[in-house]
Amino acid sequence: KNGKFKNGECWNEDGEKIKHYDYQIHPKYPGGKDKMYEFIQKNLKYPPLSLNYNISGKVIVNFIIDKEGNVSEVKVLEAFNSELDAEAIRIIKSMPKWEPGFQDGIAVPVKYSIPIVFNP
Repeated sequence: KNGKFKNGECWNEDGEKIKHYDYQIHPKYPGGKDKMYEFIQKNLKYPPLSLNYNISGKVIVNFIIDKEGNVSEVKVLEAFNSELDAEAIRIIKSMPKWEPGFQDGIAVPVKYSIPIVFNP
């Protein structure tokens, strides 16, 4: 009602009513999106050469949150330069465990893409 979930019902394969759960639940970084960007900002180490030359840019990183909430398969989707790309990968790989995503009550791997902006 008014964009808010009011109630729902779920059944198992045997037709028995079970506790309701959302069909699809996205993975969650511990503390939410703001805490994720706070983690990135706090732990980011500006690459020295890029810092010396005052290079700024954006790297888009693609990764998977697996069934257990681990960050895996980290790759650069949109590169900027090798130094900034490597730091973007390092920071994503260093993230703590997330709450996993679920589909129909079952934990599933979920792809994520986020930008990491470098400004000296």
